[in-house]
Amino acid sequence: MKLIGLLFTLLGFIKQGSSHMESNGTSTESGIPRPTTNIYLAVLTDITSIHYSTGGYENLAAARLAIRDINADTSFLPDYYFDMVFKDDGCEEEAGLKAINDAYNGEKKISALIGISCSVVCDLAGYLCATDQWNIPVVSHSCSSDNLSDPDTFPTFARLSLSVYKYVDSIIDLCWEFEWTKVGLMVNNIEWYVKTANKMKLKMEKNNRYNINVHLEKFYFDNADEASGAADDENSDTYRLMVEQLNRLKKKVRDELST
Repeated sequence: MKLIGLLFTLLGFIKQGSSHMESNGTSTESGIPRPTTNIYLAVLTDITSIHYSTGGYENLAAARLAIRDINADTSFLPDYYFDMVFKDDGCEEEAGLKAINDAYNGEKKISALIGISCSVVCDLAGYLCATDQWNIPVVSHSCSSDNLSDPDTFPTFARLSLSVYKYVDSIIDLCWEFEWTKVGLMVNNIEWYVKTANKMKLKMEKNNRYNINVHLEKFYFDNADEASGAADDENSDTYRLMVEQLNRLKKKVRDELST
């Protein structure tokens, strides 16, 4: 489970962040009280956005399970107790900024932010939580903005996913291997995705190995109403054609692998 690994990634930060922890008294099995330090993790994820499919409920459930499993292991950090504070970041700037601010300035002093799925929110969290700001770690399992790779701007940010631009090199290698010179790039018609796809398109077309002509096709994907509306779009025939070609390619690959 990614979020369990994500929580382990935080340990190095957390042991240094005593100012963000709370101590209380708990009892051992023998009844002798011992100090226990509460570590509050802010879990930010999107459960309300109608434009993005980020798996927010799955992320939240995974965080709960990961924290429960860590607390249940009495051999692991026995003097610490993990708890979580959930905030819906909406996968967009305004809601994300409010969620980050509410989590940090809430009654429970958080030691870290985890669970963020959207790069636009990771950018905000990474900046606000930097060493010259709040100085707490932010760990994401899926944010893929290339901006987040800058350690000078985001010194307390870590992620378990690659920058999208790492994928571009692999795509170029694949095109080179199969001698593809005309490539279709399909992207959900959402501002951040389209911006990222355009940068990917530019990098692919400007590679110094050989010429690739990239066609960028925007489409709607998030719900039935948008999908229905896309059917009337002037480019919908192009989209359907690309899907049909993709399905034929997938069948060809499956057939070749089975022989």
